[in-house]
Amino acid sequence: AVEPLGNRVSFVVMGTDSRHATVQRSDDVLMLARVDVNLDPNNTAASVVSIPRDSWVDVPQHGPNRVSAAYGYGGATLLVKTVEQLTKARIDHFAIIDFAGFQDMVNAVGGIDLGANHLDGRAALDYVSFGSNAPAGYADRLGRQQNALRALLDKAASSGLLADPIKLFRLLERAR
Repeated sequence: AVEPLGNRVSFVVMGTDSRHATVQRSDDVLMLARVDVNLDPNNTAASVVSIPRDSWVDVPQHGPNRVSAAYGYGGATLLVKTVEQLTKARIDHFAIIDFAGFQDMVNAVGGIDLGANHLDGRAALDYVSFGSNAPAGYADRLGRQQNALRALLDKAASSGLLADPIKLFRLLERAR
């Protein structure tokens, strides 16, 4: 059987706290997300991995440093180059999402489903932000952030947003 035509799209997603928008660092969230978009929206898959901001990596032309330093040294271009070198994966897009943008994006797709729970933007933001008192702390929060981003990408892909450039642009505008 011939498999349906598909497209693999990868993103580096940097989450930032909008209260610190003038600071050029990646705050808590740096993720590599991949979406396999097929002609059949029911056959779309998303995967997400976190890159802890304090991971020591080789930042091109700057040597060993924290991965979060790449953005401060050279903006999105250097951060993407650093992640590509680290992961050996081609990166197609870069996005910065602040708290309000994440909430707006979740609302724009009609909410996300995490297990048996359907979350609107506010509830999804609460879900990804909770963590300082969580049993596993930072690691637990990274897992929740991965789950939420994967659910958002799955919802966007299954509703056809990723295959329609105009709808995708409107969704990404909400990221801020």
